[in-house]
Amino acid sequence: MTKYEQVNDINERFIITYGRHKVEYLRDKGFFYLFTGFNTNSHGQFWVFDATPEIKFALDNYTNKHIENER
Repeated sequence: MTKYEQVNDINERFIITYGRHKVEYLRDKGFFYLFTGFNTNSHGQFWVFDATPEIKFALDNYTNKHIENER
């Protein structure tokens, strides 16, 4: 498996977010993260969620809501 295929596989299986507001939104919607970690390069915490169709739908609504608020 190439590095590109590995990254693509990870992105299809997991949702990785650095945004605390996005994590709070997902928790309010009833989603739980699989684990959290700390990126030593960016000095930021990140959260990993299972990429289910339900969480993808919730994130689509989150993104659309924030785009509309910026207009």
